[in-house]
Amino acid sequence: HPTQPPARTLGWRWLLLAAALPGTAALAQPESPWLLRHTDPDTGTQVWLRDRGDQVPAFRASTRVAARLSSLAALLLDSERMPAWVYRTRSVQQLQRDGVQQGVSLVVTAMPWPLDDRESVVAWRMTQAAKTRVVTLSGQGVEPAGQPWLPEPAPDRVRMPSFASQWVFAPVADSAG
Repeated sequence: HPTQPPARTLGWRWLLLAAALPGTAALAQPESPWLLRHTDPDTGTQVWLRDRGDQVPAFRASTRVAARLSSLAALLLDSERMPAWVYRTRSVQQLQRDGVQQGVSLVVTAMPWPLDDRESVVAWRMTQAAKTRVVTLSGQGVEPAGQPWLPEPAPDRVRMPSFASQWVFAPVADSAG
């Protein structure tokens, strides 16, 4: 069933894809192409950017990881430790959680001076496709209208009006044997 927690798996390599679209809602215009900006020769990690006009560029990265799927899923769900490994993340606060499959988080992104830090209220959902074993963690910004339980924006931060992110773990053949 697509909403079951990720299965424990040994002996698999996983392809990790991550993409983020912070900023305002995308305009109804043709999307520009993804441009490869960096490849790490040691890990094979690749980073792409997509221009979005006057908005922050869209970001996409991929890498291969030799790990148990349950460990990768636990890493994504560990909001307390997320600032240690997600670029510029200052803090993550769980506002709501429905088991391991969905919740709402307040994510604070550190910005360089003289900019104020950014915050996003993100509704997230983790799913796993039964046949392919692909695990996806998707996040969407939550609109404050009709959500009285949402915290007010912090006075020293800028609340981002929209946000979208996606983490995908897809199994790939283990070439190490």
